[in-house]
Amino acid sequence: MNCTRNTAVLLVFIAACDAPPPDPQAYDFAMRANQALQARAYHEALSMADSALALDQHQADAQFIRGRVYFELGQMAQSQDAYELLLKHTPDYPGAHHNLGNAFLGQQLYHSALAHFRREAAVRAAPNSWHAMGATFEQMALADSARTAYLKAVSIDADYSPGHASLAELYERQGQFANALVHAKRALALQPDRAQNHYLVGLALFRLHRLEEAIPHLNQAVTLQERYYSALYTLGQALQRMGRATEAQEALTEANAMRAADQKIARLGTNAREQPTNFNHQLNYANALRSTGRLDEALNVYLIAQALRPHNLELQNNIATAFMQLGDTSQALTRYRQVLAQDSTFVVTWINLGWHYVNTNRMQQAMQAWTTAEQHGPDHPAIMVLKEHLQRVENQ
Repeated sequence: MNCTRNTAVLLVFIAACDAPPPDPQAYDFAMRANQALQARAYHEALSMADSALALDQHQADAQFIRGRVYFELGQMAQSQDAYELLLKHTPDYPGAHHNLGNAFLGQQLYHSALAHFRREAAVRAAPNSWHAMGATFEQMALADSARTAYLKAVSIDADYSPGHASLAELYERQGQFANALVHAKRALALQPDRAQNHYLVGLALFRLHRLEEAIPHLNQAVTLQERYYSALYTLGQALQRMGRATEAQEALTEANAMRAADQKIARLGTNAREQPTNFNHQLNYANALRSTGRLDEALNVYLIAQALRPHNLELQNNIATAFMQLGDTSQALTRYRQVLAQDSTFVVTWINLGWHYVNTNRMQQAMQAWTTAEQHGPDHPAIMVLKEHLQRVENQ
């Protein structure tokens, strides 16, 4: 649901409810909150939304954004509260019942989730609420109901790829591999660059003993998504059955090592989800994701942690470095400079800024940054590591 709405539309909507005219400044704050949300600046988004509501306590867009922000932060009860307040004053706000259903689902309150998904589906002929009902039924171990809901979703929109993917997964678990393949292929045709869709096609083909056809899709899944344990393990099994023992052993060995590391990360992820306001849990989870190369996921968790401690310089430095590792050098440079604007003596950021200059072929500026770092912290452990690295480079 895109919560940005045209001002004229908003005026007509409120007038129709015989409510006072909207406060233009409140509307502006709500739009700024939406922009901050899109940038994953969650703390700023909440601040802007709260400012809008301070001016107009019934500002619907701001309340909707609050619900979305709390959901992204994993704070499901707060997300629920925001959507319930919104619906109390604006009962037909588009998408609010669906999102409230998601907040209940995140708290494992399945019957409440279903009630709101159904209310959304009753007024808007869109596939996503039926798809969400299917996922909820699966959590309740009601496979037949889940299948019915997924089929309804793709009957509303035959090009709804997530519905086809969910049907493929459900049919595979039920042993209906031919049906799984039909929907996996449909999902892949609609989203050919999605690793999961290649995996689902490869898995269905593997189950149907069509190994030569399965292997290219499983390879592509592993190529598109690093650390895709399920795809890599299935690939190893397929190669093994094809008699390609050396390749199979390599894939299975790597998959098993990956699984052991991912189990540890999964435990940290559980801690982070169960205690979404615990800064250390978020930071530990993000650091673990980053250490295994799952940079996109790590960055998102770092940004969640930032909402809890927006002025933590070490965290801000980590976020900047994650952007740099992802290739977004512009965002990285902006954030490094923001850290140094707050503390010009922050050694690690000067060092990382130097590496940014190295990566962008500005060696003179890199050396200047590292010299500044050494001036501020000559005995800092990071300086020692940097000197050792530079010494090795000189000796090569």
